[in-house]
Amino acid sequence: MLRKLVKYDLKWIEKFMLIFYTITIIISILARISSNFTDTVAGNILYQILKATAISAFVSTFINALIRVLARFSLHSYKDESYLIHTLPVERKTVYNSKIVSSIVSMFISLVVILIGFLIVFLDTNMINAIKDIVNVSGVWIILGLALTVILESTFMILAGIIGMILGHKSNNNRMAKSVIIAIAMYFILQGVLLLLVYLFGLMDTDMNVLFTVTENLNVIDPMKKLLVVVDILYLLLVTIMYFVGKRQYSKGVNVE
Repeated sequence: MLRKLVKYDLKWIEKFMLIFYTITIIISILARISSNFTDTVAGNILYQILKATAISAFVSTFINALIRVLARFSLHSYKDESYLIHTLPVERKTVYNSKIVSSIVSMFISLVVILIGFLIVFLDTNMINAIKDIVNVSGVWIILGLALTVILESTFMILAGIIGMILGHKSNNNRMAKSVIIAIAMYFILQGVLLLLVYLFGLMDTDMNVLFTVTENLNVIDPMKKLLVVVDILYLLLVTIMYFVGKRQYSKGVNVE
């Protein structure tokens, strides 16, 4: 049943997101084509406009993917479709898990599309040379660490929105407003705690300390590797705790609108 729920969620989400994916890729291709005509004033202006538009498309794709997965959770948990979902012979924790899985998969797809668009627009000889310079064991680990950080951050945002919605809908009035306030407050408070912990770890660790105290002639490879490990571990712990908190609260029951 979990697989079927995830399948239907992804169809609902990605059918809408396909529009943004298509727009993002088309604009990225147009920006790339226009980069060949920057030797004229008009051509350069056109390239700058399309490049800025492509960046806007990246941001729009990410934001709309986040909104779409949260809308799916709201629709199935508290709106009209919830009456059908909650009468199915499925445990609430299974419904919750399906939303988490489909949300993470959808955000991952959007990130891949954004990465493809970014490479189409910005990949050039200078970037290729820069990639070659860092493509060694340390460089690869840093790239992988950054990619994992982005995925964990996206998951954190999803869980903050979902938990905010669950807690906000336990109220009898102004549910959506309270959901938004709780989600935003939770996001910034937990981000503040995470940043503080990273800073404290950095001060206590000799290698990482140079990232916070030295301003020049700094070899950042090893300190960055340690920093990313710390950040990713803290993010992983945080999203794990948030997942179980959300599942526990959701399993207690929902107030359908």
